[in-house]
Amino acid sequence: MKATFKQFLEAKYYLQGNAWISLYQQHAKEERKAGGSVEINYGIPYVAVNLSNGEEYFLQGEDAERLLDEVPDEISAEDWLLAKEW
Repeated sequence: MKATFKQFLEAKYYLQGNAWISLYQQHAKEERKAGGSVEINYGIPYVAVNLSNGEEYFLQGEDAERLLDEVPDEISAEDWLLAKEW
């Protein structure tokens, strides 16, 4: 049986070092292939996330800044936003 991405995320706490990063990157890659996208403007700022399941998220101003501040240094903001649990 194939594990869901949520199960992978829960398992990340048991992975050695930064092994969780590859899980996020793989999920982000799959999400892009399925039609997901991320647009980030650091100047205004705003973040627009469109997931392949039809969910859409848009944050601007301080909300976008706070969200971007949560991004771990080890992964790109785009990959993290596509792979995170909303």
